[in-house]
Amino acid sequence: MLMLFLSENDGMAGGVVAALSAQGLVIPVGGQDGDLAAINRVARGIQTVSVWKDARDLGKAAGEIASALAKGMAMSDVEGSSIFEWW
Repeated sequence: MLMLFLSENDGMAGGVVAALSAQGLVIPVGGQDGDLAAINRVARGIQTVSVWKDARDLGKAAGEIASALAKGMAMSDVEGSSIFEWW
């Protein structure tokens, strides 16, 4: 069985790494934020990956999309949108 932990942020990824290490487990862990501690864990091979996204760009896009949706734009008309099918 393949196991992998994908965390919402690098702080959480650090906690997962600590908990797994305390149990003697080595399981790939990924996070987001690109914070210094996570980059160090990646460099040492303790965390598999960290993803950095510019929150200023994400916030601006989210605000613009929310405004357009509030004015009646259909979600399917938002540039770059797609339907996520879970099954």
